[in-house]
Amino acid sequence: MNQISRLITISGPLKGQSFQIDHDEISLGRGSVCTIRIQDSAISRKHCVIQTHGNSHKIIDLTSLNGTFVNGIPINEQILQDGSQIELGESTFVYIKSGGEIHDQEGEVKMSSELFLNSTLELLPSDTMFLNPQASRSRTKGSALELLSLLNILTSIQNIAEPQELYEKLAALLPAVVPLRCCTILLCEPGTTHVYSAASFSGDALNGQKIVVSSDIVQRVLTEGVALLCDPASRKSESGSVICVPLSSFQEKFGVLYVEAREQFHAKHLELLTAVGNICAVTLHHAKKIETLESKTLLLEGELNARQTLVGSSSVIRHVHQMIARVAPTDSTVMVLGETGTGKEVVASAIHRNSRRAKHAFVAINCAAIPESLMESELFGYTKGAFTGAMKDKKGKIEIANAGTLFLDEVADLSPMLQAKLLRVIQERELERLGSSQTIPIDIRLIAATNRDLKRAIERGKFREDLYHRLNVFVIDLPPLRQRREDIPILANHFLTGLRQKLQKEVSSISGPATTALINYDWPGNVRELENTIERALIMATTPAISAQDLPEFVVSGAPADLRLNYQSAVDRAKRQAILIALKKSGGNYTKAAELLGLQRTYLHQLIRKLKIKHSIKS
Repeated sequence: MNQISRLITISGPLKGQSFQIDHDEISLGRGSVCTIRIQDSAISRKHCVIQTHGNSHKIIDLTSLNGTFVNGIPINEQILQDGSQIELGESTFVYIKSGGEIHDQEGEVKMSSELFLNSTLELLPSDTMFLNPQASRSRTKGSALELLSLLNILTSIQNIAEPQELYEKLAALLPAVVPLRCCTILLCEPGTTHVYSAASFSGDALNGQKIVVSSDIVQRVLTEGVALLCDPASRKSESGSVICVPLSSFQEKFGVLYVEAREQFHAKHLELLTAVGNICAVTLHHAKKIETLESKTLLLEGELNARQTLVGSSSVIRHVHQMIARVAPTDSTVMVLGETGTGKEVVASAIHRNSRRAKHAFVAINCAAIPESLMESELFGYTKGAFTGAMKDKKGKIEIANAGTLFLDEVADLSPMLQAKLLRVIQERELERLGSSQTIPIDIRLIAATNRDLKRAIERGKFREDLYHRLNVFVIDLPPLRQRREDIPILANHFLTGLRQKLQKEVSSISGPATTALINYDWPGNVRELENTIERALIMATTPAISAQDLPEFVVSGAPADLRLNYQSAVDRAKRQAILIALKKSGGNYTKAAELLGLQRTYLHQLIRKLKIKHSIKS
């Protein structure tokens, strides 16, 4: 028995296509020998493989040039989880794990065309007495028992939403109402009569024998939509008579229910199983609709998450990927450091998606965006009557994140009182809503982020040292964009690909001069500013390629044309003065001066060279 799982493509050349993982190994790449061939120069000829291991699937990167990513993290090999996103070049796939067991036709079920005589009875589903009031009036005698049996089956399966659960219920119920030897549910591919065995079970021990199914009967039932009762070709056959009924609902064919008797079936059994088949078809129809909705939800989530990926190939970004991969499987608290716009929430989301908490909530809150007077109720919630306007109980963000991940962005902006309450939550793993003395147990993973120097904030009495040590368990330091300029063209084209669809612009590239301008600009707003700049350039563009003229003037020249001299000179004077003061206070120690300024030491050196103030330092 194999689980049939699927890959749904949400971006790239194969977008919208679905692929079944129905072999022990499938390969992905741009080579002609690959199972899934992707025409993309960023993908290696044989990029990766997906192997079946029992009920699970493992993806293995084949030392590809640009790597294989799962949920935004580069991998060598990894077990896939339901909903995992696989990224190869410009392509993103969503892995959907099947919940139902599929019996291979070459395993428990064998098809044959030489088993049975012509049908002895046939019945249109619309003529069965259980589904047609007119027919039931003339055949009610002796049908009370069958009616009760049908009612029992209907009651048992009416709320089923999973096909596998339906098959299990039938396996438990049918042997009690018909003298079956074995039963097979055959489903067909949409719009075809090609069938595969979805489930099979027996009322008697088959002693390892295969279930033999007549292909002629199955094809006739699928083609004509009639229910058939057929006798074996030889009265000496070990097989009993067979009933095969269609599984169709809302003018959609799903397959057939194929039941073999221990000895002999009768007309009443044909009536009953025809009605059962009709009820099962309705259940399958609803299950299919639910599956479609879930798949669409995964697609939408995948499209959103595909944009939430740390893009780049620089050594510093590869290091960040490695750090995420190491900490994600744990429950450790993480501190993400970096300037505004570097992607701190993207990192937090990637950690959550690759953790054991991925199926639970990821709750993000920007501590700098909510007024201090509202922050306590936002974090901890409140009870009815806690304050004027509290008309009912309300959960806070911490409680909503229970079993999942809480991301506190700009945590340095929390007031001292809230810092103390947060520390208690971390230590005690419980909280109290505003206006209540009742404690609520909490199981969260905490990720905090800031663009400030927390050690300096502790020295100034602005941040609790004990909270700092609770948060500072595993630190990921995100570099500003100016320190990974080689990633700027990659990021710019990544944003171009996503935004041109959103804006419906026929712009496919960025010109050389425009790329040079983007690389040379310092990006004080980092990745977020770059994305906004590409969006503006797309709106301005009138040619198939973004030109330097489409970029804002301050990107091309460093400041708006009418303010360039005054603005730049004022900024340079302020930078020069701040650096000289810091160096004087630190006794000329660059590391201490960088800490005083809240800068990276390497960036301080860059500024000193750029502003040509070494002479001033010596003097």
